[in-house]
Amino acid sequence: MGFRRLSTKMMRFYTVMMVIVLDFAQHVKALANYPAESRYPPLVSFPRAPPPQPTPGIYGGPTFGVYGTYPPGHPPPLPPRAPRDPWRAKAVAMGVPGMWPWGIVSYGSANPFPYDEEARWIWSYVGAYYNSPDMVPFTFIKFFDAGPNEVAAELVLIADNMADVFLNGAYKGSVLGGWNKAVQPVNMVLQPGQNYIAIRALNIPLGYPGINPAGILAVLINAFTGRVILRTDASWTVLSQPSIDYLSVATLGPSYIPPWNLSTDWQYIPGASKALWIWGSPAANIAAPRTPSDDPWVFSSPPLILSEPLSPIRIYVAVDYRATVLLNGEPVGSTLGTQWFWPIEVMPRDSYNLITLICYNDDANYSPAGVLVTVTMLVQAQS
Repeated sequence: MGFRRLSTKMMRFYTVMMVIVLDFAQHVKALANYPAESRYPPLVSFPRAPPPQPTPGIYGGPTFGVYGTYPPGHPPPLPPRAPRDPWRAKAVAMGVPGMWPWGIVSYGSANPFPYDEEARWIWSYVGAYYNSPDMVPFTFIKFFDAGPNEVAAELVLIADNMADVFLNGAYKGSVLGGWNKAVQPVNMVLQPGQNYIAIRALNIPLGYPGINPAGILAVLINAFTGRVILRTDASWTVLSQPSIDYLSVATLGPSYIPPWNLSTDWQYIPGASKALWIWGSPAANIAAPRTPSDDPWVFSSPPLILSEPLSPIRIYVAVDYRATVLLNGEPVGSTLGTQWFWPIEVMPRDSYNLITLICYNDDANYSPAGVLVTVTMLVQAQS
């Protein structure tokens, strides 16, 4: 998607608004919960909403799907069963931080990664440092004992290409890249005794067939002393769910359903008439449980594929009650309520773009909850 040339006698610039309606309602995947060491989860069946009517993507284009992650408790997971061997394996330690192609070195480099000689780049199989399938999520798990007291900690993580971080099942943050830029740590507080970190990682296509490295490198340090608590190595477990069926999120209805009665006027929120309200539980437009600040719903769009020349995109989010918006793993804005829509304008990248919403219903318990998203692109063209 890029510039489009328009015929005109005046040789003037035109602005063309293309609306991308993200159908977050069609498909999701569930991030499983891990209640205890060596007890891995079964497939978790979330409530299925009635099949929604197809919602167009770019006008005339394919219907958008969605994959995403479910934080724990929405609804409660099924009781753990015996381990499923196809799901789990030991992570593959590919090499030291400075290995090709990432070349992470010491504090003296442009990248302030807390260098640890014992840390290793890991992935799900040998050879991922050269080429790995794209858009296949893997979850890396590590159980550990934090000692008798709470510990303020920082997880310094580099991901090729993206990763979501969970501590004891609670979402803590997302990371994009890091080997070629400053690393932003993910802050967390470890509880006394047993803890576990889950890193859900995703490799994004580069556009070069046969060459697409994947890996994560992480060090968890004490925020006050700098002591290394753990690092990525071959002791981590990797979980994959390649055969899991896509599960439907709850489709609540079109933009104008009560209690929101969202206007379909293009001046209000472009493309609203083609979008659907969705949430993580059925009938959320009537009442939904309150979501604590450490236990949000996390929805991710399917890849939004763009090519040069690029133009800014505007993300419109109507949400009950609030949401933080990420583009390619980095926060780009937030919104509150369902009646005011200040567009979040951001420059996408040339290739795959992923939009993530971290959503909360925390104004009152068992109050209406839902989210609706549209994305517009302003494309300038010269005849």
